[in-house]
Amino acid sequence: MSITATVNKDNTIRFRGNRCSVPLVAYTTVASNQVYLQEDGQELVILHKITGDEIARHTLSLEKGKLIKNRNHGRDREKTLRKYRTAMIDLFEQEESTILFIDKIMEKYKRYARDQFMILEKSIQTYPKEREAALAHCIKNGLWSANDFRDVAAYLNQNSLGDIAKGIESSSSTASSGIQVSTRSIGEYVKILGGGINE
Repeated sequence: MSITATVNKDNTIRFRGNRCSVPLVAYTTVASNQVYLQEDGQELVILHKITGDEIARHTLSLEKGKLIKNRNHGRDREKTLRKYRTAMIDLFEQEESTILFIDKIMEKYKRYARDQFMILEKSIQTYPKEREAALAHCIKNGLWSANDFRDVAAYLNQNSLGDIAKGIESSSSTASSGIQVSTRSIGEYVKILGGGINE
């Protein structure tokens, strides 16, 4: 069962005597500032009133008068991702192809786009000469992942472009090939790069 709540100017909603944060973009002076609230076990789920999408989740508190806040809600995440997007595009020469690749990554990894960008940037720093060929291969084969880009660039660094069709495969593919690509979670990749996952 859902109840309706109003998003306040400080980007919080009130629930059981506490204030719970929502992302900065949730409050607007133009459209409706209402959201749906649902309890899921020991958590409060905040849903977009129109789309029904989850926009926030908090652990329920038995105390009163508390500000229950997700630290990411104090940031304009969309603005940050736009800056990352521009920075990633500037790292390549083929702007049109790069925009396609970056936007596909953002579409596929909505919550983890920033972590994907970190992996992509690290890959370009490690394999700068292979970046354009790796980009072209990923687009041609529908590999919309910074992990795949890294694996392709690493393979190209050791082999000629003509051999790539024989020896490289996506980490998600089950087809046999001459190379074994290890699969890891996003969390493991980010730990290797010294970053963190922000949800």
